[in-house]
Amino acid sequence: MNLLPQSITHSFREPALHGRLVVMLAALMLALLAPLSFIGNLRTSLASYLLLSTIGALALYGGVALFGRWGVEPSRKAVIWGALILRLAMVPMGPSLSDDVLRYVWDGRLLLHGVNPYHHVPADTALARYHDTLYQHQVYKTTHTIYPPGAELVFASCMGVAEFVGGDYRAGVIAWKLLVLIADIGAIVLLAGTMRRIGMSLRWLLLYAWHPLVLVELAGQGHTDVFWVLAIAAGLYAYAAGRAGGGLAAIAFGAAMRLHPLTLIPVWVRHLRRREAMVGIAAAVPFLVLLLPLLEPTAFANFTGVLARFTNFYEFNGGFYYAVKGVLDHYHIKPSNRIAGGVGSALQMIGILLVWLWPVRRPALLVSRDATVGDADAGDDFTGRNAAAERMVLVRSLAWRALLVMTLQLALGAKVHIWYFSAPLALLPLAGRRSLNAAWLWAALAGPFTYIIATGTLAQERMDVVAAEWSVFALLAAYGFIRYRTAGA
Repeated sequence: MNLLPQSITHSFREPALHGRLVVMLAALMLALLAPLSFIGNLRTSLASYLLLSTIGALALYGGVALFGRWGVEPSRKAVIWGALILRLAMVPMGPSLSDDVLRYVWDGRLLLHGVNPYHHVPADTALARYHDTLYQHQVYKTTHTIYPPGAELVFASCMGVAEFVGGDYRAGVIAWKLLVLIADIGAIVLLAGTMRRIGMSLRWLLLYAWHPLVLVELAGQGHTDVFWVLAIAAGLYAYAAGRAGGGLAAIAFGAAMRLHPLTLIPVWVRHLRRREAMVGIAAAVPFLVLLLPLLEPTAFANFTGVLARFTNFYEFNGGFYYAVKGVLDHYHIKPSNRIAGGVGSALQMIGILLVWLWPVRRPALLVSRDATVGDADAGDDFTGRNAAAERMVLVRSLAWRALLVMTLQLALGAKVHIWYFSAPLALLPLAGRRSLNAAWLWAALAGPFTYIIATGTLAQERMDVVAAEWSVFALLAAYGFIRYRTAGA
């Protein structure tokens, strides 16, 4: 049902107005989200944060839907400039929702001074000379670092900048956040390039480029997940463009910065022909070599110890994990956390293995040789044009399988911070199937509400919020798959 007069809806379809509508949406997003950088601690101003981010997300979803209905096609320049302006507005935001960026510069300072961050927890007495203001800001003082060596090198570089300009760790935070901004804009440029190559509307990219969750958690809070997104964007762009190695090196770079992309390497290899895969693996090796410091015995023991605790000890927003743990606790089966974590991890591995083994269907002949009859030049590049057309279909298959892997990693995890949702949002526009779109858009809308903490003797998560978030996610995902199968797509 159309609630607007026909004359008004018709005028919105005029091409001359399309650019203005895009600018109006960007201006609305800026007006809603820019105040978040200046209202102070977002945890103590949680109501304002949730109100503004929720209205912003709903406005974005509605705008993209209306753009599709009215035939509005945002230009590449509008998408990127809008993304840049919105991110610049987030840079002044302090680390009030998460203290991770302060751990980044702590690790970076240690490495810059020749101290192995994998050997010491912040509270180690051997680091007494570093127990200053930055140390006081560390929340996990007795926990070893969880960040891969590639990320640690970048952290050290940012602290190198800080020491060059005076030594204040806050300069390192600023350097890091500017790097995050550059990486995120680079990812958006690459995603836009890939979408144009396969003939997709850039309005879908707005669901990542202008999303409040992405803006606050990456540009505002500075999480390393931006390099997860950048790696996937670069990998898909290189694959779509037919570059040597098919983008596998980009995925390896992502693994050196953020371990999650490691599970995408087999997915990428399956979409490459044998010779391409060999070139890709060779190009990926220099980035994978960056992970070698983790094999040193002390570093390996400490790093894997923290990883294990992420599956069954550090728990947050793990819908499936909490459900299994709740059943075990009801029947007094102990240790419920380890069993629930083990069940989730096992299902993750089984599901990801099935995605790896899922046969890649290469499309049949897409450009008819008959179409080249009478055109000698066209006939000469017949094979090349079919290869390019095949690659366009496979890009969406690759993005879809990468999205499936991410969904398994996050939906079955024990500790699922909402900034992890940035990577799935980046893949939604390119995924060959829309089955999971509604589920992930819901998660990105509901996720910020997990910052609500129950009052009481001990601060705890609101389990009703977690239950609503993941139960609706599961229902929307199930509905999406059923609808896809019913449609026979």
